[in-house]
Amino acid sequence: MKKRGPVTRVYQLKVSLKHIQPEIWRRILVAGETDLNALHHVIQTEMGWQDTHLHVFRVGDAEYSDPEMKVKLAKDEFSARLFRIAPKVGDAFTYEYDFGDSWDHTITVEAVSENDDRYPGHPVCIAGENACPPEDCGGVPGYERLVEARRKSERS
Repeated sequence: MKKRGPVTRVYQLKVSLKHIQPEIWRRILVAGETDLNALHHVIQTEMGWQDTHLHVFRVGDAEYSDPEMKVKLAKDEFSARLFRIAPKVGDAFTYEYDFGDSWDHTITVEAVSENDDRYPGHPVCIAGENACPPEDCGGVPGYERLVEARRKSERS
């Protein structure tokens, strides 16, 4: 009898940028074993950020970040695995990127499965809406000013 390898739990996550309407979001599939540093890089790619600023994950009262960034009192994000910090459907935590612009995201576990035919063995974005604001535009207020300026120029 052939031994079966370990079963990989697949997490379906919804990553939503807070405080902006219409909502900017992505639905991604990742392995449950994914650490928060790897999830940071997935979010950077899927949201269109350039990874030029500090970031932190907030899970309950705990904060996690890259130890090299020296975010005060933050735990090591390399040691925090998704299946441990958000084990079930409905669990949610936050991700802040760029402490100056303060782009806050909510990450919600939408589904957990033993096998998902949509998962190719690496992180993948399966849905989403709306483009992310550009880097260094001044946070939500700066982004709203950019959107309004674009609307005005399109009307002219």
